[in-house]
Amino acid sequence: MNFELILAAIMGIGLLITFFVIIQYFQIWLRCLLSGAPVQFPLLVAMKIRNVPVARLADAYICCVKAGVEIDMAELETEYLAAPDDFDLYVKERVKIHREESVNKSEQDNPITRP
Repeated sequence: MNFELILAAIMGIGLLITFFVIIQYFQIWLRCLLSGAPVQFPLLVAMKIRNVPVARLADAYICCVKAGVEIDMAELETEYLAAPDDFDLYVKERVKIHREESVNKSEQDNPITRP
């Protein structure tokens, strides 16, 4: 076998692996992007390497961003790694607290005067 054929085979295998990685996370990345909660593509791959459920965290991130919660993926990942069983409760509580703060702030800004 000549050297060019071996090099082409190695490059072909590398491109095939890269293609499958991109396809696997493209849907999650696109869902985040179209939801207004963009994430960096390499972050999704790094989360998978750290054995974190990427789709679950992406959905939680979208939920938080849509609710107006100031949070980033690193914070969600840290919370998931600290307590995976309580992760959904954490996300719901963050959204609930943010909504309560928003309501309280709007009530302070626009007090209703009663006769």
